[in-house]
Amino acid sequence: MPDSRTFEVLNDKWQFHQKCSEIGVRVPKAICLKDKSEIDCEYVRKKVGLPFVLKPTNKSNGLGVKIIGSEKSLSEQILSVRKYDYSPLMAQSFIAGIDIDISALVDRGYIKQFAIQTRKRDALHFVKNDELLEATKIIVRELCYTGVIHIDARLGTSGKIFLIEANPRFWGSLAEATSGGLNFVRAGIYTSVGLESPDPATICNVSVPSTKQMLKDILTFKRSYWRLGQLERLRLRRAARIYMRSALHLP
Repeated sequence: MPDSRTFEVLNDKWQFHQKCSEIGVRVPKAICLKDKSEIDCEYVRKKVGLPFVLKPTNKSNGLGVKIIGSEKSLSEQILSVRKYDYSPLMAQSFIAGIDIDISALVDRGYIKQFAIQTRKRDALHFVKNDELLEATKIIVRELCYTGVIHIDARLGTSGKIFLIEANPRFWGSLAEATSGGLNFVRAGIYTSVGLESPDPATICNVSVPSTKQMLKDILTFKRSYWRLGQLERLRLRRAARIYMRSALHLP
C-alpha cells in the first residue's frame, strides 16, 4: 500500500491535477472552487472553456459530476439544486473523445502488471496505448508508489491522452480484468511475498462482455448460464444483488 501522504495526493482530484501539472503530465485545464457559491460562469469559461466538467474533488463513482455547457445548464443542474452542496469543487475542461483507463499493480515506483481498457457498446476492451502507459510510469516513479492504482483518462479527438483522476485502490472493473486473464489480486499477493506472479504483465486485444450483455445472451438462448465460468457466474450474481438492493432502496 502507498504511504498516507501519497494516498491523499492521488485520492483528491485537485491534488492529483496539481501533481500531474508539476511533473509535466498532460491534464485538462482546471480550477478549484470552495463551493458552488464561488462559481461564475463567465470566469470559469475564460479559465477552462465551455463545456466544462464540474465535480467534487473528494468523491467517487461519478457522484456530483456534471457537464456544464451554458449559464442555463449551470443554474438548472447546480445553482438551483439545494442538494448539490459538495465542497470543494473542481471545474475542468471537457475533453471531446473517449474514456480510456489504466489499472496497474506497482512496486516501489515500478509497474509490475497493467491493463488499459476502453468501453465500447456492451463490452470492456483491453487495448494498447503507449502514451497512457508512459504517463502512468512517470507518476508512479515520481511518487515511488506501491500498491494498486486505477487512472481515468480521455483519449481526445486529437489523439492525445489527458489524465483526469486517480483511484489509489481497487476499482469497479477488477472482475473484468480477471476474466480477461489478469488477476490483479493474485498478482498482488505474489508480489507482496517476493514471488513472480503467474499472471501476464498485461492483456491486450481482449474483450469481456458486460453483465448486461451476458444476461441478454442467456435470455435469448445464445449462451447457457451453466456453461459460464465461475467468475462470470459470480459477476452475474453480484450484478443481480446490486440491482435488487437499488430497487428496494437498501444500503
